[in-house]
Amino acid sequence: MAFIVYKGKKYSVQQSEVYAVPQGATELISNFSGTWLNFTFRSDASGEVRVDRIVDRTANSISWTLLNFNNPFGTSFDTEVGDVGGSNLRLSGMVQTINSTSVSVDEAPRLVTLTFMLEFNQ
Repeated sequence: MAFIVYKGKKYSVQQSEVYAVPQGATELISNFSGTWLNFTFRSDASGEVRVDRIVDRTANSISWTLLNFNNPFGTSFDTEVGDVGGSNLRLSGMVQTINSTSVSVDEAPRLVTLTFMLEFNQ
């Protein structure tokens, strides 16, 4: 088991995933312990890197819109997933865009790394 110390708290790594998202794809859908996780890649004129999160408890899903994650060197994000048994579950992610001149930046191929971390309470 691996641990990560983040902002002074100890987290145990629950799951780590790497996805090669092909050219033309604008969404990535994953699952963690029965909860559907939907990531949508978009860009806008502001160029500001931003993560918008929407929770739908009736559909047991969480959606994130990753805006302007277009850096070939990678753009990272950290977000709360929710509470699991009184412990904070966080998601740390890295998105690397493989630039392609033949498609829009929204549809460029990507390498996505997701790491789920559960706060470790001793």
